[in-house]
Amino acid sequence: MIACSNKHSLILVTDNRVWACVLSHHFALGMMDTVDLLEPTLLSDVAKFTNGNVVTVAAGKKHSVFVIQDGTVYTCGRAMYQSASGFESPGGLGHLYFEDGKL
Repeated sequence: MIACSNKHSLILVTDNRVWACVLSHHFALGMMDTVDLLEPTLLSDVAKFTNGNVVTVAAGKKHSVFVIQDGTVYTCGRAMYQSASGFESPGGLGHLYFEDGKL
């Protein structure tokens, strides 16, 4: 399965792991670094998320959603939307840090 937005793509493969391509400065995965993932890159395990039991994914403008086999939903990404004029407002389910993304 592939889920795409204009700034990132999530690839769910048959072993239930997620790979991603992303422009990091949009924080669609909640990463606070400046490394673009221009080729598919396996997502790392983090404190509350183990990459290996994912059943579906969704890619929003600046956030991502992962559903795990037990029904748990994780979100990550930019929590605020910034308009062209610089005004920020709540932007959806994304959390700034992936580790805090469990709903």
